[in-house]
Amino acid sequence: NIHVSTGGNLVCTGLAESPILFTSFNAEPSPGDWAHVRIGTAGQGDLDYCEFEYGGQSNLGTVFVQSTNAQFNNCTVRNSSSSGFYLDTQNTSPTFDGLDVDGCSGAAMQLANPNIQPVIGDDLSFTNNADGNVIRINGNGSQMTSDTTWTVKGTPYAIQYDLVVDNTETPVTFTILDGVEVQFIPHGFSLQSNIHIGT
Repeated sequence: NIHVSTGGNLVCTGLAESPILFTSFNAEPSPGDWAHVRIGTAGQGDLDYCEFEYGGQSNLGTVFVQSTNAQFNNCTVRNSSSSGFYLDTQNTSPTFDGLDVDGCSGAAMQLANPNIQPVIGDDLSFTNNADGNVIRINGNGSQMTSDTTWTVKGTPYAIQYDLVVDNTETPVTFTILDGVEVQFIPHGFSLQSNIHIGT
């Protein structure tokens, strides 16, 4: 994998007619041949017209983002053995626009907790992803502890487990804009998917 860490900055400036390709070494590639490109918490990334294929080996997506200082424009992920994009680390706001995610074994985009607030444009193409053509949020009882707004239209947000909107110290506002679709992933009675406001 590529791991951009403290003080590192990954700049990849492809062109529409000449994108940058991250792919497998194997002559007959398959999903999971390599892990991911990771922008760590103290790293930076500015990627335009990049294509990523046959990654996802570590179950953290083919593109693993932990930093606010990360921008992905006109990028494609395909044939990942996990999700296309995996976002981790609370209260970060990486930027995405013009994304194409296809043929991944996980969701198109996975958020590890509800306090990740990516800035996402509406120009998304999510197709043929086994765990959903969605922005999937892992609630799992995690508390949304800062004001959050869901804005993306045309691509659903999918809540997995219990998303709790609550902060005992400071009131939290969870805003969902008009035209946004919210889905709930079924898990049975003991692990219900829901939005829980307050204590």
